Amino acid sequence: MKSTTGQDGRFEWSIAEFEKALREGNRYQLWRIYEAHTKNPTVKVFANPGRLLRSSVLRLEIGTLRAFVESK
Repeated sequence: MKSTTGQDGRFEWSIAEFEKALREGNRYQLWRIYEAHTKNPTVKVFANPGRLLRSSVLRLEIGTLRAFVESK
């Protein structure tokens, strides 16, 4: 689960967690919580981040492993 106070899809992803997502495939879900500081945060679930990466829905900045999925 990755949360943010904003609406953009950027988040920090550890190498270990990224590797786990690739290993787990369909069993792995990435949960994004947008506007986490509000009374009505938005939750989006992204299944199988490895597949999303291959289809360009998920993008990575390789130097930092900073990731981005769709905005709210």
